Amino acid sequence: PRSPSVLFGQITHHDYFNLYRKIAGLTGTIGTKNDEKLLKEGYNVDIIKVPRHYESQNHIYLKKRPDSLSKIFSSVKREIEKETEKGRPVLVIWNTLDNAEKFMNEIEFPLAQRIFGIHPKADSYSIKLAGRSGCITIATLAAGRGVDIKLEQKSIDAGGLHVIIPLNMMNQRSLEQAAGRAGRQGQPGSVSIFISEDDKFIEQSKFK
Repeated sequence: PRSPSVLFGQITHHDYFNLYRKIAGLTGTIGTKNDEKLLKEGYNVDIIKVPRHYESQNHIYLKKRPDSLSKIFSSVKREIEKETEKGRPVLVIWNTLDNAEKFMNEIEFPLAQRIFGIHPKADSYSIKLAGRSGCITIATLAAGRGVDIKLEQKSIDAGGLHVIIPLNMMNQRSLEQAAGRAGRQGQPGSVSIFISEDDKFIEQSKFK
């Protein structure tokens, strides 16, 4: 089967957008107020916020991040075990490939799958399985943007997908995209974000 998405053209420099009389775009994670300002001033466009189709049931939990990588790994391991015992699927999104691989190597979860953005076919297969009850998926930001994890009914009944974000993301948009994997389309879900006082991109109001 052919992909339903077809790329007819690409604009590589944002100044070219303003050569068009009409432009439009759509995003679910516009980011900060500064991002809105850049869009308005850079492209001379209005921003319209569309209400959610379903009321969100995604719960965000901010937790203090341990002071070493090994302690973070241990905390993530305990949380995975706690949530999968309930029958929930768990998705752990790391900020770098290096940290994701270190976690996989140091913490033993033999049945854990991965979404690393390196092997598209393998990633696609992991995405299909990630919504199954008790499934553990270790990922990078490759799982944070545009990935729709379909939950089986058993997973929904257990509380939905639980996402863990152990380390600070590169920006607010990446953080929102990662958190947005859970609780999609009005389904139950939750997100644990490990934070410290040095984090720059934690704005809890953005998730409400």
